[in-house]
Amino acid sequence: PIQSLVKDLAKLSNQSHILDLDANDQYTALLSAFQAILMDTKKRPILIIDDGHYLDQVAWRLLDALALMPVMIVIALRPLRKQQIIPSTLNVIKLDRLPPEEFVNMVCTSLGVQFISEELCWNL
Repeated sequence: PIQSLVKDLAKLSNQSHILDLDANDQYTALLSAFQAILMDTKKRPILIIDDGHYLDQVAWRLLDALALMPVMIVIALRPLRKQQIIPSTLNVIKLDRLPPEEFVNMVCTSLGVQFISEELCWNL
């Protein structure tokens, strides 16, 4: 799970050696790489993570540290299992499911159509 984050930050910071480190050293290296990225930009970056429910403890630890920096972190995830703990520095916004009619409207908008058949709606 943290490996994809490691690869992305290693590329962004030109520090490919990070890939060869163990998890603890990766955490330290990633944190300093992210700090270097922050110092190199005048804008507040946004870190977007999809499938956050697959993050391991090292990744959550890193996100906890990053949450104290001038960066916005957006994580999309499924409901967490009981043993998974979200760091206290992160704010959680729980979104409910879209009502069926809103979901159909969203699909129509995405497809650029006025309507979809009732038969297709039942399969959504």
